Amino acid sequence: MQALDTRKASKKPYLAASALLMLLLLALVGAMAKALHDATALENLTTRNVMSSATWLSGAPDLQLLFDGRPETALPNFNHRGAHPVSLSAPAWVINPAVPFIQTHVGLTHRAAEPPVIDPLKKLWIWSGDQSSSQAFQERARPRRLRVLFFRQRLHDFDREYRMMDAPTLWASRSVELEDRMGAQSVDLGFLDYSLVEDSPGFPAGIDIVWVRLELIDFYPGARYPHAVALSEIAFETESRRPAVLDNP
Repeated sequence: MQALDTRKASKKPYLAASALLMLLLLALVGAMAKALHDATALENLTTRNVMSSATWLSGAPDLQLLFDGRPETALPNFNHRGAHPVSLSAPAWVINPAVPFIQTHVGLTHRAAEPPVIDPLKKLWIWSGDQSSSQAFQERARPRRLRVLFFRQRLHDFDREYRMMDAPTLWASRSVELEDRMGAQSVDLGFLDYSLVEDSPGFPAGIDIVWVRLELIDFYPGARYPHAVALSEIAFETESRRPAVLDNP
């Protein structure tokens, strides 16, 4: 097991960064929903707003590689030298820059129907390391233990422009240990308590946007790049939707 380097570096504007991600998604949601006027617009967002500590390194990695349905394309390094940790009194949704992370929206708590129907998340799928080849997989470090945090944030209707006015609330978190192997690995999401999710009389009433943050706790060192932690693909399975990447040859 390789411990992370959490030596102090320059302080990051973690509150501003967290808020920025929310605002970026809000703009995307608003444009889509205003055009289509129903839950289907938000269900079918093809571009994810993703934030990661990988962008604090040199260069500008394409974070969409984690959601492109192609495990052979990898994010080569989302580790970083730790910055000042946040205060223990900070809300759980505030990003802690002392911990490498990836954060994105998952989708909605409900699927489109009349009225909308709760669509429980069942599994988180992860393709660890650089899966472009067996050699590349061994050369770069791979996640060993992740902390997975899920958040919910209420969606509000302001004349067909859908906004998130409330701060996200922590829904649940778990520590997950990954095997050091190629291929897909699944995390069962039965720990998400759907009794906390409201029935919806009609979109968007009672509907939340779901966020997930993956925090890197420790990793398997790479043979050539010991501290460059790679990740190839992330996907989410709900009761009604199976990720297409699982059916790719």
